[in-house]
Amino acid sequence: NNELTPSVDQALHAFILGGAARALRGKPEAPCTMLVHTSQRIADQGPSKQLVEERFRELKDEWRYNRNSGIRTRLKEIWNKDFLPTSEGIQGCPGSQFEELEPFVGPFLEAIVVREINSDKGEVLDYEREPSLKAIAVGSNRLSRGLTLEGLLVSYFARRSRQYDTLL
Repeated sequence: NNELTPSVDQALHAFILGGAARALRGKPEAPCTMLVHTSQRIADQGPSKQLVEERFRELKDEWRYNRNSGIRTRLKEIWNKDFLPTSEGIQGCPGSQFEELEPFVGPFLEAIVVREINSDKGEVLDYEREPSLKAIAVGSNRLSRGLTLEGLLVSYFARRSRQYDTLL
């Protein structure tokens, strides 16, 4: 499969908003990670990483160059319909308006790297060496079992799991 589903786009938007919100709330140096688990097969992960990386670059460019694709409108809509009501429902959590969040979106987008994490690739998530790492990690079981993902904001699983009763 050589295209991303709309749900991947939704997950990327949620990751952008979550990372910007973390910075708005006073933790811009905190690590932020998104897990993308599309296939058990290592051979499928490289192409998946490329697709995620290309789409992420498009989103970053939309924001950076204020393109007419409407990323600002989409982010604001998701913020107002989902993030803001959820935040306001948590005692002691500030309900910030999108305009307060907006200055943190660009810097967060610029800091994100996309890495393929599996037993074949040398790419790693080393939070000791990079304590403020902002990463989208594309991989499989190496990510879901035994590896701590610091600052995990979004997990995206796009495969059928035979272990549906197992919490990953």
